[in-house]
Amino acid sequence: MHNSFLGLMKDYVERLFANGLLEGARSKEFASVFSDAIYPGHLTKIPNRIRELIEDIGLKGSGIMLKADEWKRIMQMLPVALFKGWRDTATDAFDPSEDQVQRRWEITIYLCRGLRGLHARRITYNEARSGVDKIAEAAKGLLKEKKVLKPKWHLAMHYHDFVVQFGPLSGWATWTFERHNGDLSRTNHNRKAGDISRMLVRFWMMQARLMAIASNPAPEADAGELAALEKLKPVREDVGEWTMVPDELNDTTRKISNIQEISALLSRQIQ
Repeated sequence: MHNSFLGLMKDYVERLFANGLLEGARSKEFASVFSDAIYPGHLTKIPNRIRELIEDIGLKGSGIMLKADEWKRIMQMLPVALFKGWRDTATDAFDPSEDQVQRRWEITIYLCRGLRGLHARRITYNEARSGVDKIAEAAKGLLKEKKVLKPKWHLAMHYHDFVVQFGPLSGWATWTFERHNGDLSRTNHNRKAGDISRMLVRFWMMQARLMAIASNPAPEADAGELAALEKLKPVREDVGEWTMVPDELNDTTRKISNIQEISALLSRQIQ
C-alpha cells in the first residue's frame, strides 16, 4: 500500500511535473479530470485543497499532503488525465513529434496496469508475475531516460514473492488499520499519557458492543427496540471492504467519537 501509492505513484507523478511535461494549459487540463470527476460515495475523494494545488502549481511539492488512498485514486485516473493534458485538441491524439510524451505514455500504462493488477482482490500467481513485469517495464523506461530510481522501485520487484507467501496484496495491506487509526484519532480523551491507551481501548470495545447489539439483538427484543436499533444502521451499499469492524456501523461510530455519547444514544434508542 505505502510502497505502491505513496512510493511508486507519488514518485512517478512528481517526475512528470519535474520534467515539464505538465505545464500551463496542460496542467489545467490534467487537473480538470480530478476536479470534474464524480466519485462514488464509498471511495476516497480528492480533496478540494489538493485539486486547487494541482491546478495552481501541479502535484510537485504538494504530494506530501496526499494520503495513500488519494494517490490510489490518482493512479486509477492518471491515464485519462494525462491523455486529456497531452492530446492535440485538433486531432484528439498525441503529437507524433513529441517523443518524450509518447515514451511517458507507455511508461504510465505499464505502471498503472501493473499496480491495478497487483492490488486486485483476487489474483493468481501468473497475474502477480505479470503485474511485476509491467512495473519492471515502467522502471526500464525511466532508466532509459537516465533517471535514478529509488529503492522503492526495487522493492516492487518482489511483489510476486509477497503474493506467493501471503496472498493478494489487498488482503494484508494496512488500509483497515489506517482507517481505524483515523477513527481512534477522532476519539475524545483527556490528553493524559497514562489514560489515552485505556480510553482508546474502551472506545473500540464500545464500537464492538454497539455493533453486536445492532446486528444481533436479543431474542426477546420487541418491535420498538428492533426499530430503534435499525435506526442506528446507516443506509449504505455493501462494498466488500476489508475492515476490523462491520461496515454497517462504521459511519455511525465515526459521527459519534465520544464513548459517553454512544452510550447515551444507545440508551435513548432502546428505551
